[in-house]
Amino acid sequence: TYKSLGTTKGGAKTSFHDGVLAVKNWRQTNSLHNQHDCLKMKCLSTCKDVSDLIPQGVKFSPDGLCLLTAVGNELRIYNCTSLNSSAVKCQGGDIVRSFDWYPHMNSNSPETCCFLGTSRGQPVHLYDAYNGRIRATYCPLNVERDETDSPLTVKFSPSGSHLVCGGFQTDRFLSIFDTNRPGKSGMVWKLGKTKRSSDGQKGLVSSISYAQFSPHILAVGTFTPGSIYLYDIRSSSAIATFSHIDSMAIVGHGKNFQLKSVEDEEDNFLSRAKLKWFQRRVKNGVTQLEFCNNDFTLVSACRNSDAVVSWDVRRMTSGSETPIGVSKGYSANLESNQRIGFHVQNKDFYVGGRNKTVSVYNISSGNLLRTIPMPDVVNDVSVDASTGLLAVSLGERSFDEDDGLICQGGIELWQI
Repeated sequence: TYKSLGTTKGGAKTSFHDGVLAVKNWRQTNSLHNQHDCLKMKCLSTCKDVSDLIPQGVKFSPDGLCLLTAVGNELRIYNCTSLNSSAVKCQGGDIVRSFDWYPHMNSNSPETCCFLGTSRGQPVHLYDAYNGRIRATYCPLNVERDETDSPLTVKFSPSGSHLVCGGFQTDRFLSIFDTNRPGKSGMVWKLGKTKRSSDGQKGLVSSISYAQFSPHILAVGTFTPGSIYLYDIRSSSAIATFSHIDSMAIVGHGKNFQLKSVEDEEDNFLSRAKLKWFQRRVKNGVTQLEFCNNDFTLVSACRNSDAVVSWDVRRMTSGSETPIGVSKGYSANLESNQRIGFHVQNKDFYVGGRNKTVSVYNISSGNLLRTIPMPDVVNDVSVDASTGLLAVSLGERSFDEDDGLICQGGIELWQI
């Protein structure tokens, strides 16, 4: 049985600190799995009243006390006790592209309460989660134009000591910064020897994920041409400002990554037909990558696809004669250019879709465990294991002959 934490009436705007105390008191006095009267929460009202403003993703804080989302050009924090109004708002300058919590964020330690955010035409900012002020600014350098560029995606390292950003106007490179050294002091990792060389990864970097089993392994996904590559950051020079790092392709592009004819297909992990099916699920452009907890499985989603795919990174190869290490495919309604996110939680993962449901799959077996109906299109999900709560970001743009462009969205909390 799933209980929707619906709508409350009234509710004055509270600060982030007051909200943290309220959530802690709520946890002490209520059992999430056996509470009779659920706390009522409602969707973001601003997303329903203003056109072109739909929540662009949602993430629980590492301590599970609040939610972070992007609405238009704003980054907003909501306390889990009240979604009536945001506790903190951060102006991004333009449309927010990406955000990420500090991995060791703890509300009892204000110095750890921060998150990254980047928007179009802006550098990467480190925001304070208590007051919304900018703590630090990281300025990625465009190696082609010798100027500051704005990335499409940002990601903290598991230790929080570094941040990686990619998806610049000039592709084929990543920028890495020491968290304690803001400014323009970042390193540049080249994904290929030259801009036009056939080696390495091409395309606009769209997603970055660190491996749970090793803090040195980095997975990078790109839009057209869609590809997924693994990188060992220890292979790059820590002294050089511009360094080329070795890579291994999960799904590549070009003639070098077309499966050649082999005499005995039974020796292959997958047949040619199955392999092409999985490769096509990436070619449209990768929208999200996420490693499973303490596992060698990488889960990926892409645009205009009907499935989410998992990969066994132990079955990788840099050649073209051996099939890639694909593991399983999971049915999902992702047939949209909009980024539709998923969340991996232990051995299960939650994925939304345009069919107004959240599907829960077991990664190992590939079985569909359950389906949770939602009132609208689900463009992102986030799960907090400590509280047993599921946060969903809802909404999409549609066109009506009478009313024109219609935008309806919001955020809901569900008890699972």
